[in-house]
Amino acid sequence: MIKKFILLIAIIGIGGFLIIGKNGNSQPPEKASNTVKSDKVIDFTLKDLDGNDVSLKNYRGKYVLLNIWATWCGPCRYEIPDLIRIRKKYQDKGFEIIGIVVSSKEKAVKKMVEEYGITYPVVWGTAEALAQFGPINAIPRTFLLNKEGKIVEDILGSRDYNFFDSMLKKYLQ
Repeated sequence: MIKKFILLIAIIGIGGFLIIGKNGNSQPPEKASNTVKSDKVIDFTLKDLDGNDVSLKNYRGKYVLLNIWATWCGPCRYEIPDLIRIRKKYQDKGFEIIGIVVSSKEKAVKKMVEEYGITYPVVWGTAEALAQFGPINAIPRTFLLNKEGKIVEDILGSRDYNFFDSMLKKYLQ
């Protein structure tokens, strides 16, 4: 009986991974990114991996993609190489990415940053900073801030290069 229960849980888990894991998303793609009209300015100062302050105020005048992730999150790992490519393409056009890492151990984060060759700033997320976005019920979760620091896109789940490229073209023409 216990073996059947464990097998059932494993099948459900694998099925969920196949459905959600392929996109990194539990919503249909057309509903996974929401263009947002917000008057609230997102603002925080967080510590980077070396203990230095990183303040969003220093990025005013640029579009900023805030990507919330963790080392243990498979869909998070999936999209990082594409985020690196997107940053390289748009960094000279008034654009930056900041990775906000949560629920991860320092050693694992530093190892992953090195292994993946992450070139954009990575900061330690805090409950206070994340509360500005409302509930974060799943990761990766990505927000695009406009030049004033207001959320213009809210993306749930993992995305690829083409998705980010298409989205950014609307803002960085």
